[in-house]
Amino acid sequence: PYTAIHIEKTLAKKLKNTSVKIIERTMIVDLITSSQGRVAGAFGIDSEENLVVFRAKVTILTTGGGGEIFGVSVYPRGMTGDGYAMAYRIGAELVNMEFIQIGFGIVHPIKKGLFSDRALIFHPHIYNKDRQRFIEQYIPKDVDYNRCLEVRSTHYPFTSRDESMYIDLAIYKEIKEGRGTEHGGIYVDFTDIPKERIANDPRISEWYNWLLSNGVDICKQSLEVALCAHAFNGGIKINEKAEATLAGLYACGEVAGGPHGADRLGGNMIAATQVFGARAGKYAAERAKDIEEVIINEEQVKNEYENMLQIKNRKKGYRPGEVLMRIQKVMWNNVLVSRNERGLKGCITELQQIYENELPNLFIENDGRLSEVFEIRNLLQLGQIVANAALIRKESRGSHYRSDFPYTDDDHFSRSIFIRKEGTHIKYKWEALAC
Repeated sequence: PYTAIHIEKTLAKKLKNTSVKIIERTMIVDLITSSQGRVAGAFGIDSEENLVVFRAKVTILTTGGGGEIFGVSVYPRGMTGDGYAMAYRIGAELVNMEFIQIGFGIVHPIKKGLFSDRALIFHPHIYNKDRQRFIEQYIPKDVDYNRCLEVRSTHYPFTSRDESMYIDLAIYKEIKEGRGTEHGGIYVDFTDIPKERIANDPRISEWYNWLLSNGVDICKQSLEVALCAHAFNGGIKINEKAEATLAGLYACGEVAGGPHGADRLGGNMIAATQVFGARAGKYAAERAKDIEEVIINEEQVKNEYENMLQIKNRKKGYRPGEVLMRIQKVMWNNVLVSRNERGLKGCITELQQIYENELPNLFIENDGRLSEVFEIRNLLQLGQIVANAALIRKESRGSHYRSDFPYTDDDHFSRSIFIRKEGTHIKYKWEALAC
């Protein structure tokens, strides 16, 4: 619960002592290109929903992940894959988009709280909504349930690389088939375990005390836990300088792809943000010094402004909140932990139907925000990208599990999938990178 706060405080303090101009309460909607095809800045909408145009010699995307695509996640509000979608729309390449880390999150009595994987070493009771134990019935006869719990306690995210995957697959299927709790989870119960064992164990004492500070004592009450989106391992393809495949564009943090593959070690995401954040700043600044002038595409600005006016003036149609729930439901059911060809194709078809029918007819009610429409567009495109990448990879590898292809196929698939937009279609290619 307190990861990297010292880094955050240090960077914030440093930033206040620089001449960097900070513009808050503004959502970036799209990237601007010049007549030469290089990235020349971005469009945004401010808190009063006015169009803001940023002209820039170099642009760095640091927009984070897209956890809201699944509804149930440990992401903060607003993580709608904006950077992935913006880069995709102007032709930048994305990589490893099928690899999304999924872990256990608390859905009640706390929302968006991490469940400590290390706590599974205590072998808590795991029940469905009827207080029935169920995991054992999903585990193959030659696999030991207690061994699964012990292995699962050694890493937070789901992976198909070891037998712990049966824990996640069982929970996912139980919830999906309607045997989850009213909050969409399953019960994890530690109440039979002596309090001193839990409170004094250095592996989970910090997590236990954090729960206590939020009014939850796991020694006295059950937690409701679900599988939640935790982190995207893929993103905008970058090189060692954090450059994307389009001139003038850099990326770092979770929006960037390449530093991680099908799995990643815990803590490596924070390390990557610092390493590639520093590199992006350094090399982008050096590149900007060599650019004398940036001429933006005026037609692109005009089209963006007219599009905003159309949305604002629309008085009927589909509500963003309702469309969001449809996207999240189809993604959770077909793309979260267990994937197969039928489900992925159905998901892609439904997302395309929403993109063609509902997206052009979204309207903003009196208490709505214009940004909701752009978030829906980003989530739709992100969903299609992820589902297509998962469909292409006909094997199971790390965080990507295909029930119809449950084994790793190194002969055909030990390569990365690169995705880009070509016209109105998603194009992909394979390249030999470690994953």
